[in-house]
Amino acid sequence: MILQSEPSSMSETAKAIILRQSLMNVIETQNSSYMLPIPMNERKRIVIFSPSRSSFTFIEDIFNNLPATYQHYEPFNYHGIDQIETQQWVIDHVTDLLKCNYGSMSTMQHMLVSEHWHHNDHFANYCDEEQEVLCRSVTFREAFCNIFPRQTMKVVRASLSLAEFLIKDSELNVNVVLQIRDPRALILPRQTFTGCEAHPDCFSISRYCKILKDDYRIAKSILQKYPTRFKVVRFEDFVTHPFQVTLKIFNQFGIHLMTLKRLKIF
Repeated sequence: MILQSEPSSMSETAKAIILRQSLMNVIETQNSSYMLPIPMNERKRIVIFSPSRSSFTFIEDIFNNLPATYQHYEPFNYHGIDQIETQQWVIDHVTDLLKCNYGSMSTMQHMLVSEHWHHNDHFANYCDEEQEVLCRSVTFREAFCNIFPRQTMKVVRASLSLAEFLIKDSELNVNVVLQIRDPRALILPRQTFTGCEAHPDCFSISRYCKILKDDYRIAKSILQKYPTRFKVVRFEDFVTHPFQVTLKIFNQFGIHLMTLKRLKIF
């Protein structure tokens, strides 16, 4: 499995796909301006921080079903089980993905390992067996990603301290959701991971509670600095009142109510 060498320009097939998807984005959003290049800081990005094996994919599914939304698959899915601290390479990797830069070493590795286009409904529509070579093209991936006015990403394993770096980047225009859940409901599903017992970050309740306390401290600081850009959601609240919780998130992040009504999830 290798990435394809990059041509000096995209093929006619690639250009036709980009044009077709641009038209679909216009139809889905009812906004004709999306036929034109979208400035980096005008794209709306939602990054969801979630504990591993939280069974908390429903909010992610809601955002992924918004019109003209490009989904980035979990950026650290090939980095094992352990918690990843916020280092410069972590910031750069996530930032590159959110800026549709697939040419860096980390994002190319992400393309190679994760097979992540199968998790992106828009991209998967074009990545059948005939087009798989095209879908491994960095040039095409970047062009395809850049035509979407919305992007989503769920981050697992990374420290919540990453969130503030993303929010502070004025080009990214990021809103962040932190999903939390009672740790007692998390540990048992994690034990099904192969090798989980060898990693305290995976099986240890005390370790997870420490991470939860650290997240609380970081979340409190972010909420004070960026109250409109950061939202904490408890799993227990969401499963009890899914529509009401979703409506609060949409209101806070400026997503129009009619967009929510068009979703077929509820």
